[in-house]
Amino acid sequence: MQDHGLCQAICRTNRLDGEDKDFGCIVAYKGLFKKVENAIAVYTSELDHSDDGSAPDVLLKDRLKKGKERLDQALERIVLLCERVEPPKGELEYIHFSCGNTEIASDLKEREPQRAALYKATAGLLRAYANIADEWMPQATTTPTLPASRNRSSIT
Repeated sequence: MQDHGLCQAICRTNRLDGEDKDFGCIVAYKGLFKKVENAIAVYTSELDHSDDGSAPDVLLKDRLKKGKERLDQALERIVLLCERVEPPKGELEYIHFSCGNTEIASDLKEREPQRAALYKATAGLLRAYANIADEWMPQATTTPTLPASRNRSSIT
């Protein structure tokens, strides 16, 4: 089941939908298996397969470390943007920060750059998290929390 996602990406099963079919039929996207094999061959050809060479799992950990760094950077962008929100930093203060006074049309236009920056930073944070979530969460020992310090590398 470890490669279940890859199998799902390559094959789809024509599911049973009535009494007239005894079994489903697996439909493979022609040539995709060969392309996956070629891609794996290209990426693994650079690995040092000697006894003292780097193990592939070490490369995975480096990828995860880089992914966590990107997540930390994305989180830092959100924190920096939100520092300008007036206390007590409740829902109303965030609305005023990103939209201004909602009854004044010009406020909405004036705050558009702040709002767009917040949307962009939020999308970046979600992408950074999604890129490592499958590998990161099983290794996490605690629920991710936002430390009080600016150093986000302590998120585990």
